[in-house]
Amino acid sequence: MLLCCLPLVLAAACQQAAEQNPPQEPSHYLDWQGDTMGTRYRIRLRAGVVAEPGVLQGEITALLDAVTGAMSTYQEDSELMRLNAAPGGQAFPVSGPLFRVLDCAQRMARLTDGAFDVTVSPLLSLWGFGARARGDGPARPGPGVIEAARRDTGHHLLKLDPVHGTVRKARTGVFIDLSAIAKGYAVDRIAGQLGERGSRDFLVEIGGELRARGRSPAGRHWRIGVEQPDTGLDHREAAAIVSLRDMALATSGDYRNFRRLNGVRYPHILDPASGRPVQHSLASVSVLHPSAMQADALATALLVMGEQQALRFAGQHQLPAVLISRSTRSVSLRRSPALSADGEIQTAAIPSFCP
Repeated sequence: MLLCCLPLVLAAACQQAAEQNPPQEPSHYLDWQGDTMGTRYRIRLRAGVVAEPGVLQGEITALLDAVTGAMSTYQEDSELMRLNAAPGGQAFPVSGPLFRVLDCAQRMARLTDGAFDVTVSPLLSLWGFGARARGDGPARPGPGVIEAARRDTGHHLLKLDPVHGTVRKARTGVFIDLSAIAKGYAVDRIAGQLGERGSRDFLVEIGGELRARGRSPAGRHWRIGVEQPDTGLDHREAAAIVSLRDMALATSGDYRNFRRLNGVRYPHILDPASGRPVQHSLASVSVLHPSAMQADALATALLVMGEQQALRFAGQHQLPAVLISRSTRSVSLRRSPALSADGEIQTAAIPSFCP
């Protein structure tokens, strides 16, 4: 089994497929991995195609450092944290990469009626999640505290000016967290860098968000396993297999990061409409899209929506998706109409929502 993805997704069935149907021309693949953006990254690419792979590896390291320096909420001197510290009403100039990610985040917020929202950090912190978590006390936040925090949240509180490249927060207390979209952006940037340097066969993964191109070491398109929820950190099983043909895959789940307060389980996925962690049965959503950045945001938004609304949304927008729900006795899996039972995309065109 090719283990290529860290928290929520794992590659599966590749070794078995290779043994049953060995590739006609076996190829050697390079394997690069390391730490970035508070998680791990891994890159697999065909050797012998890219000139000076050591130089390319250094370029990718520099790219990841630049994304972290622009978008981290854990580095106090990052560009994003300087924007977060800016007073309300001030037009704050930002770099092209940060503006692009914020612009896509705002488009996703409007598309999903606010289910995706990068301003929910003040609410997440009340529940003990995120960069500004307020500890892990035994009591859940009261309605008054939640409503007070909600005044500083909402995508309508951000105004982007594409002409001048500035971002304006309506209130000083607005705090932007890009953890649900920045990893996907970094994956796209690395994939673009690899393509520019001549690589046509690779898999890029950062913290479970990934993008594949060309063929795997097995000699066929990359086949990726979507993890079965609640199997434990040291025991992972694939609930479904999807085929990635020049495609990205992002997964959002509620089963890795959660807290128990007064005997109730609260995941880190928060519904911006209520200011509270989601409490429905949907445990995991995986979305396929040509853009890892868009797949990253969409997976989060669909998980916030819940199973029925997420299926309607995916069907309306021709999004290939895998939804896994749990009940007290079992776990069930459903696929959107754009994805077949064997993990193949069934739509001719997946729409792009961000430039």
